[in-house]
Amino acid sequence: MAASDDRTLLQAFATSLGAQEPALRLLISILIGYPIVLIHRYSLYCKNPLIQHLYFIVTGVSIALFNYGQNVVHSAVCVVVAWLLLLLMGGTLLSVLISFIFQMTYLLIGYYVTGTDTYDIKWSMPHCVLTLRLIALTYDVYDGRKDPEKLSGDQQKTALRFTPNLIEIAAHTYFPASFMVGPQFSMKRYLDFVKGTLVGCELPPCLIPGLLRGSLGMFYLGVYQVGISWIPDTFINSDEYYDLALWKRHLVVGVWAKITLYKYVSCWLIAEGVCIMSGLAYNGRNSSGGMRWDGCRNVHVLLLESSTQFGQLIQSFNSNTNAWVAHVPSLPSEQRLVCMLLYGLGSRLLLWPVKVEGLSYSGKDANGNCLWNGCANVKIGLYEGATTFGHMIASFNTNTNAWVAQYVYKRLRFLNNRYVSQVSALVFLAVWHGLHSGYYACFFMEFVVMNFERDLSNYVKQYPRLLAILNAGPLKYIKFVVLKLYVVVFMGYCLGPFVLLKLHRWWQFYHSLFFSGHVIFAGWPLYAPAVKALIKAIGGERLRLEKEKAK
Repeated sequence: MAASDDRTLLQAFATSLGAQEPALRLLISILIGYPIVLIHRYSLYCKNPLIQHLYFIVTGVSIALFNYGQNVVHSAVCVVVAWLLLLLMGGTLLSVLISFIFQMTYLLIGYYVTGTDTYDIKWSMPHCVLTLRLIALTYDVYDGRKDPEKLSGDQQKTALRFTPNLIEIAAHTYFPASFMVGPQFSMKRYLDFVKGTLVGCELPPCLIPGLLRGSLGMFYLGVYQVGISWIPDTFINSDEYYDLALWKRHLVVGVWAKITLYKYVSCWLIAEGVCIMSGLAYNGRNSSGGMRWDGCRNVHVLLLESSTQFGQLIQSFNSNTNAWVAHVPSLPSEQRLVCMLLYGLGSRLLLWPVKVEGLSYSGKDANGNCLWNGCANVKIGLYEGATTFGHMIASFNTNTNAWVAQYVYKRLRFLNNRYVSQVSALVFLAVWHGLHSGYYACFFMEFVVMNFERDLSNYVKQYPRLLAILNAGPLKYIKFVVLKLYVVVFMGYCLGPFVLLKLHRWWQFYHSLFFSGHVIFAGWPLYAPAVKALIKAIGGERLRLEKEKAK
């Protein structure tokens, strides 16, 4: 047989597309979610829950076998352990701690065993999604044993008053629309979906909204493919890159990061389209009475694109996991601290296949319109209009960010220190992504940038005359352009280590930019007094803060 025949058909097809075989398998696995959930919609929707569970288990495990073969055993082990914990001691503090330790340790060992110098699509990639899901399940059962009046609003929505059986846990874990790359959604949402109580037993009108969202994702995928051929990852740290002037290097890095983010944006949007079509993303109705399908959204695209602050960027990006971290259930303070230490010691991509069956249903708005954003991961408007990093964070990966916020950040309030809570959440996110030093460098930059923006923005807001000048006439548009350029350039600066991964690569990357971002953001406490003095001199009358009035 000829040497070329030794390659599989899939390998040959991947090569012809200029892609790697694991990436092609992943894409096929996401796309296959469409027919899977459509079959469920028209033959099993609102039927016997047991049959639905088995259908999701068989299809989900088949996808896992297609991608990772016998390595599916890793997910199976973690599912069985989670079930045994709930069976033997579900609803207890001990079960929460053991789940935390076991699931995070298993994930970290997986990262260590499978890790290389590059980003790899191996069994550990979907396992990070599984880890969050199984940890959250244990917490939700623990919450279900508490007095409902002592639970927060988020906890009341996810708390389980009973212990799910093995089939329910496996179906929730292997749900074919979300097993590979997310989104995160609670067991309660899944069971309501299967029982027909999330939207109702009448087939929801979510096909067109899902197709529109998926089409937007395909558009972004096309933009990414064109852009990455123009500025590939290898261009950064190349001789051609270093020959550019310093200001050009900053601009190129900004454009490169923008293109790189489109890889995630496109995947989340396409996955969200499947979530919407399933009905899982239903999120109630808007003020006009229309259905909302953003319950699984992970990117707020308009905020992401228009953001002028890094805070906006963060709000737009990976919100699903962020909400999870903020929602670590209310353990006693010492146990919560242990959990956070375990997080620190201890996204990936898509949201497609969950939208085709009604699973994205998320209630109705004030006007009675259905909301289908229960699995949303991208806020397109926020993403595209972001002019701060806060905008970017708010628009991107919103499903994941919401997870982090719900299960980690908000549960550290007992520390009475916002910075400790923020650092703990970011350390968890870095560890959850993997062991590469680039992840930690990236989330360190997020921390210093967000605190820079928060401090400066809060101070400027105390001078209404200055704000009025900046927001009036042509200055308003000039300010937008300047802030947008700021977000694009320094988003690239912050994202560099996340893509380059290894210390020697991202250190060289920062050296090529003369560590400008570190000087501006990490150095803020050193020059902040001078900047604030200047603002005070030109800002006019200052508003007194409430705490100052109280004095």
